[in-house]
Amino acid sequence: MWRRILAILVARNREFYRDRAGLGWNIFMPILMVLAFALIFSGEPEDPFKVGVVAVDGALPPATEGFLALDHIKFVPVTDVETAITQVDRHQLDLLLDPRTKPLTYWVNSESPRGYLAEHLLLGAEAGTGGAGSPGAGHERRTRSGAALRYADWVLPGILAMNIMFSSLWGEGWVIVRYRKNGVLRRLKATPLTPFEFLTAQVLSRLLVVMFASLFIYVGVDLL
Repeated sequence: MWRRILAILVARNREFYRDRAGLGWNIFMPILMVLAFALIFSGEPEDPFKVGVVAVDGALPPATEGFLALDHIKFVPVTDVETAITQVDRHQLDLLLDPRTKPLTYWVNSESPRGYLAEHLLLGAEAGTGGAGSPGAGHERRTRSGAALRYADWVLPGILAMNIMFSSLWGEGWVIVRYRKNGVLRRLKATPLTPFEFLTAQVLSRLLVVMFASLFIYVGVDLL
């Protein structure tokens, strides 16, 4: 018994390392993924706060003192105010300032913890330069509300696209290659079935499978 098990084990190992595609996929692909992710997510640490500033003549106003001169805050020039307000609603911007108005107008999400801190940094910086230090005092405060984009909301479209891609690749192209390798296509050649009909059936079958699988994943994730 053990001799037969050993013989199958050796044969299976030989089959694996002789298959260059499978060997490369199992050895080199994880290395490439690690290197790719290391490159993508490398870089300097991000600033803890992100504040949108309505651009004046297409650029940020000069930051000599006050809130705009603080470190560790990423100030983003904004040209489309409505889009920026939506980003405040979704916690993508912690604060939105409009320096063109007198008094200063700013938008803050009342449900955002970072927005709460950014607002107090703004008021504290203004108080340090002679301004008011209480919320809304000396400024026009406009509150917004809305839930933050969850990680699942952000990653789901990519997962669905990747699932469609791999399902189409392995469920369509690889199956036809396997049919050719196993002699199925040669046997089908002796039937009235044309190549166009065969390929059309394969594509329609995979479209139905991918559609229902994607719908199942989407509904399942939404319920969870």
